[in-house]
Amino acid sequence: MALLAFAPQTPIEHRILAAQQGDLSGDALLREIAASNLYIPSTDEVQEDGSRFQPVLLDMEGEPYVAVFTALSRVPGDMAPICYRPPARIFSCGCRPAMG
Repeated sequence: MALLAFAPQTPIEHRILAAQQGDLSGDALLREIAASNLYIPSTDEVQEDGSRFQPVLLDMEGEPYVAVFTALSRVPGDMAPICYRPPARIFSCGCRPAMG
C-alpha cells in the first residue's frame, strides 16, 4: 500500500516532517508540540475556562486515545460538533492516565 504525500499546513507539521527526516530530535519535537496549539474535537460545548470539554476518544486495540489534530482542516467534519483549541501543554497536563 502506498502512502499518500503529506503536505504540511501548519508550522508544527513542518517540524514533524523535520523530525521524520532526522533534522530535529524527538525531544525537541515534543517540546515544540507542547508549545503549539492543537485541535481536539469535543462532544460537548467547551466553556471559556475549559470546563465541559469532552474529547473524542478513539478505540485502538481496546485502549482509548484522544483524537488530536495539528490543523483544523484535518478534523473530519462529522467527528464532533465542537473543536477545542488549547495549547498542547495545557491539554496534556489535564489528560486522565487512561487516555493515550
